[in-house]
Amino acid sequence: MKKFEHTPNFAKSRWDALTTKMGDLLEGCREFADLTIPHVLPPDDVTGAHQLVKAPLNSITARGISSLANKLLLILLPPNASFFKLNVDEQTLVDMGVNPAEIKTMMADINLQLSRVESESMRIIESSTLRKRFYDALVLSIITGNALLHADVNSNGSRVFSLLNYRLNRDYNGQIREIVVSEQVEINSLGEDVRKQISEESTINNDDKFTEMLTYIYLGEDGAHHQFQEIKGVKIKGTDAKYPKGKSPWIPIRWSQRNNSDYGVGLIEVYIGSVRELEGYHKSSRDFISTTTDIKFGIKQGSALTPRKLAALKSGEVIANADMSDVTELKISRNGELQIIEKMMNTLKQELAQVFLLSSGNVRNAERVTAQEIRMLADEIDQQLGATYSLLSVEVQTSLVNVILSQTPSFSQLSDDVSFSITTGISAIGRNHDLTKLDEFVQRIAQTSPEAINYTEYAKRVGSSLGINIDNLLKTPEQLQQEQMQQQGMSRMGAMGVSPDMMKQASDMVKTSGGDINKMAQQAGIDPAMIEQMTAQFQQQ
Repeated sequence: MKKFEHTPNFAKSRWDALTTKMGDLLEGCREFADLTIPHVLPPDDVTGAHQLVKAPLNSITARGISSLANKLLLILLPPNASFFKLNVDEQTLVDMGVNPAEIKTMMADINLQLSRVESESMRIIESSTLRKRFYDALVLSIITGNALLHADVNSNGSRVFSLLNYRLNRDYNGQIREIVVSEQVEINSLGEDVRKQISEESTINNDDKFTEMLTYIYLGEDGAHHQFQEIKGVKIKGTDAKYPKGKSPWIPIRWSQRNNSDYGVGLIEVYIGSVRELEGYHKSSRDFISTTTDIKFGIKQGSALTPRKLAALKSGEVIANADMSDVTELKISRNGELQIIEKMMNTLKQELAQVFLLSSGNVRNAERVTAQEIRMLADEIDQQLGATYSLLSVEVQTSLVNVILSQTPSFSQLSDDVSFSITTGISAIGRNHDLTKLDEFVQRIAQTSPEAINYTEYAKRVGSSLGINIDNLLKTPEQLQQEQMQQQGMSRMGAMGVSPDMMKQASDMVKTSGGDINKMAQQAGIDPAMIEQMTAQFQQQ
């Protein structure tokens, strides 16, 4: 790849070229939005921020899209749980010269430290707007097949762009080569230095309140993604940025892949026939009801009651010498046709409900949803939308983890040998799956050989799986040994006929002295040599 050199209006020229290459994709996606949630991709004539757009007659598609996006958000970015796991290969420790016999013990402490980093990353996510923006991106991808997520958790500036505002180019492997983002910015909001640079290198119409700002992201010859911004054909100083490979915050999302295309295919496009048909039946039902409820009257020829008089009658008004047989209500009796329409509508609604998983997989509306509920939901979604689920996991979750970790302070202190793996899916949601397997293993072993289990190591692994800080929570081996010796001493003193009160005093003495013989002797006023003699006698017994 040649070294990039900016020329005037470069970003604008790339926008125009990629728009031409895009073909009719935008118009097709706009139709998908018109039939589902129009405001996500409004018509060109809708420019106001709060300008209403015409909504479809049926609501099941909008409800289904919202429900499916929420379910995907729950398993792709689960609340209060990490969706990735940091790992250190044991072979890496061996290569670093660590004694193989010590690796098992070290791994528990290492995993505990890594779980703390995971917890910090999740706290960063929860304190930002990333979750809401990710939901918006999922809605867009379901409808149009595409969305661009800008993940910025540090400055809480995450944003989502539709096909109206970005263009992109991929290579044959699907890797992003370039992205162009178009935004309308208020000229007065630009810094004085920016306005001065533009006025020196271009022209600004004083009557314009807004201007187009283009953000250009491209893959450099060094394998990293680079970025700059352009206004009026001028590259703005100070907007250059560089992101290491795989760590660009600009994350394009595809619902599913389209062969030989830079863009994806949305769920609505796959089922557009059913969506169109359902909307058509809704319109037919509305028109039919409107026609049948429009009451008309006929007047017998030669009647003294004229159409003008009939139309002028008020409710409850008395008509003198009127022959009611002169007036006939005109009715349209076509209930059979309406029943057919309603039957077809119900059939289509049931089909679309299955597509959007509305009929099953509902998760309780609670603050804390169990991992088992999320695993069951992930299982169902993987069965129904396996290819899409895998694509989102590979292209979106992996990129999100890279970006989030790059913005997590504690991760920068770790070795480059630390890697990560996505843990959401059929078999696992975060570390809860590891905990389930660990508990099952310990329960089985405890039934036959409970003495074979190292419970201190088990406790460390449980803490790591739960992602909690267990510092000073577990007793050290020295503390356990001291308590064991104290218990043995109490047992021997009891066998020698020592009273419970004296045993309690001795126990308190051991605790306050920390087990130091000299301190205990000093507190009791006893010669330390006598204590040592008694201890030797206990050991001989």
